[in-house]
Amino acid sequence: MTQEEELFEPSISPRQVLVITLNEPDWIDELTMYILDGSIPTEPVAAKIVKRRAPSYTLVCGRLYKRSYNGTLLRCLRRDEAQKLMEEILEGICSAQQGAFTMSRKITLQGYFWPTIIRDCTEYVRKCKVCQEIQRVLGRPATNYTPISTAIPFALWGIDLVVAINYFTKWVEAALVPTITEEKMRKFVSKQILCRFGVPQQIITDNGTQFEARGFNEFLQSWGIKHSYAAVGYPQTNGQVENTNCTIVDGLKKKIMECTNAWVEELPYILRTYRTTLRKATGETPFALTYGFEARAPAETSLLSYRVEMFDAQENEESLRAELHLIDEQREKAYIRAENYRREVKSYHDQRVRPRQFKIGN
Repeated sequence: MTQEEELFEPSISPRQVLVITLNEPDWIDELTMYILDGSIPTEPVAAKIVKRRAPSYTLVCGRLYKRSYNGTLLRCLRRDEAQKLMEEILEGICSAQQGAFTMSRKITLQGYFWPTIIRDCTEYVRKCKVCQEIQRVLGRPATNYTPISTAIPFALWGIDLVVAINYFTKWVEAALVPTITEEKMRKFVSKQILCRFGVPQQIITDNGTQFEARGFNEFLQSWGIKHSYAAVGYPQTNGQVENTNCTIVDGLKKKIMECTNAWVEELPYILRTYRTTLRKATGETPFALTYGFEARAPAETSLLSYRVEMFDAQENEESLRAELHLIDEQREKAYIRAENYRREVKSYHDQRVRPRQFKIGN
């Protein structure tokens, strides 16, 4: 005869084990100890480095931050945290094909720092198989460079197929369509540009039949938009769009090689990466020139930056209002930098030009 007994607690009392993990000694520890109590490493060279670096660092709530040149506090990362951040930027949900220099600038823009950012990013990109396979090799140009400038945000757009870029802010809009027709181009301009950014003054396109169609040109005329075409023998007239196309295509190639799911769904993430990446011409991100502030990065959800860790709803609202008053000055500075950059690019480009002459019979 068996007897059943109902237990209301475990018959065995397991010991509670607390797992303690210790971080390996890192550059952060030396600076933290020096700031806290003035202790320095025993090695003379390491001690000298710590003393030299310390004035540009500060502790906030026990976490080490570096004071950047513009006054922003950058969160200092350990080796494992830096590795995690690089993986998120190059291989995460909003990743795209980026070089080491662009990757390092994006890290500091998102609010992070460690002393060997450029070296580590270069090594990480060098070991990335996909990055090496789709890297572009540039040749010598055959014609001189003719830059196009614009001073009014969203006044001048360039369109190539279904990719459009604003020439001032560098903001990109793109759509994937099975067939490119005149009707689809009208809908693209209407939904992606007019409804979001207002009526531009000018649109530059290639010489595709969809852009030469009567219906498309009548549509632009009804809105008072000037329509210009890129020269057939000089497609660089719309070079910003051509360059953006390469960036988007490289990003799609990377996604196709990494995953087997529908690559069409990856386009919004690639566009987000482009919009939140610092452009060398303006010194700003397209997102910042459009909205007046930087977007919150996916990495900030796990590696809390200073602005996330110290977030206060009321102060954040006041800061946003203040920054909106300064956006015009920010855009003016970006315009001046862009004009200077175009002159430098033209000078460098034209020095490398190798003129080509064609004769009858060639």
